Amino acid sequence: MTRQLLPAALEDRRRDVPVVDSLPAKGFPGYVNGLRRMGTVHDVYGWTNVLAHINMSADEAYALTDKRSPHALYELMLMSAGVTARPGLHEHSAEFARALGVIAARFAVRAGRLSTVRSRRIVEEASVLGAVISADIVDGDALRVLEPVPALSTPTATATAQFRLPEGWESLASPHLPADLAYIHRKLRRMYDEILRVCTTGTAGQWRRPTVREFDPQEIDVPLRAATRAAPAHYLRGLRPELLSEPVERSRKAYVYPLADLAYAVTIAEQAGQVFLHLRTNVFSDLGGAGISIMDGVIVKTKKGVGDMSPAETAGRAAFQGDFLRMLHRHPQAARALFPRL
Repeated sequence: MTRQLLPAALEDRRRDVPVVDSLPAKGFPGYVNGLRRMGTVHDVYGWTNVLAHINMSADEAYALTDKRSPHALYELMLMSAGVTARPGLHEHSAEFARALGVIAARFAVRAGRLSTVRSRRIVEEASVLGAVISADIVDGDALRVLEPVPALSTPTATATAQFRLPEGWESLASPHLPADLAYIHRKLRRMYDEILRVCTTGTAGQWRRPTVREFDPQEIDVPLRAATRAAPAHYLRGLRPELLSEPVERSRKAYVYPLADLAYAVTIAEQAGQVFLHLRTNVFSDLGGAGISIMDGVIVKTKKGVGDMSPAETAGRAAFQGDFLRMLHRHPQAARALFPRL
C-alpha cells in the first residue's frame, strides 16, 4: 500500500497536473550518456564545445557551450566557468546576473495518468509543497519585476511556484530581476533550514541524510498559514527511512527518505501569450532542471539520446547557435552586460 505523503486535497491536485512522459530528444552520433562531474574550467573545455567564454573579473566568468547530451534540437547552455566555484546565481555578481538576463531575453524562444512512481518522479510531492510554501513566504510587494501567481490556481502553479513576467521576455533583461531571484532564494533557504532545525536531527551532506524526529510544526519559525504548516508535517511523518536498507529498485527507493538539501530549478516559458517563471522544488527528485520542461502549461519530461541526429540536424543546431551569438552581440545592452571589462 502506497503511503500518501501529501494531505488528500493537495495529493488530488498533484495527480491532476497534466504531464507528458517522455518527450524524445536525439543525441549526437556515438554519444553514450554517463555521469561526469565538471570541477574545473579544463573540464568544461574537455567535455563540451565552448562557443564563448567571457571573464567578468579575476575569478568569475561565464561560458556559452553546446551540450554534449542534448535535451532539444535547438539549445545552448550557459554555465559559470570562473576560477571560483559558484553553483548558485545568488553567489554571482550583479554583472553576471545582468549578462544572464540579456542572454535569456535574446534566446526567446497528451496528458494522462501515470503509474504512482512515474507520476511522483515528474511531479513530486515536494514540488507541490514548494508552490504552497512559496505563496506564504514570498512577499509580492518585495518583488520589483516578478508577479506571483496564486498557488494551486493552475496546474503549473500547483507543480511550481509560478511568477508572471509583465514585460514578457524583455523582463529578463531588467536590472531588478536578479534581486528578485536572490530574495526568493533567501526565503526558500530560510524555510528549508527551519524545517531541518525543527523536524530533524543529524547533518545533511553528500550521501548523508538527517533523521526525522518527533516535532511540533508550530515551532517552525516562519509565518505560514495553518494549512501550509500542516502539509510539510504530513509529508515528513509519511517518509519511510527503513526502506533504504531493503533491496527495492532505485526508482522507488529515491523517494522514501529524500532530505539531502535545498534544490530547485527555474524554467521560463510562454503560456497563453504571457511569459512566466516557474520555480520547481526538486529536493526529492532524481531529475535535474533540464530534464523537466513546461510547454504551454504541460509538464514535460525529456528523454535524452532517443536516436541520433542526422548530419543536417547537427548542422542546423550549429547554425542556430552561431546565429544566436551574432544576434546576442546586437542586443542594446550587449557591451555593458556581456563584456563588462571591455
